[in-house]
Amino acid sequence: MAKNSSNLEKKITFRLNGKQLSELECYAENEGLPVSFVVRTLLTRFLDDQKVYGRQSNQTMPSISLNGF
Repeated sequence: MAKNSSNLEKKITFRLNGKQLSELECYAENEGLPVSFVVRTLLTRFLDDQKVYGRQSNQTMPSISLNGF
């Protein structure tokens, strides 16, 4: 999954609450990884799960809490 930074073409902005940001930064620091890499890795895993559990499949997608939405 590791991609060379030179392949990254788009920059996006999204919002986190203070606790989410703090936990994300703490995790990234403890693992010695950039926050952006952690976010890309999680996004890639989520999108891969969508392919497996998406509408094309008869399987049920694991539940995801969308607090506040």
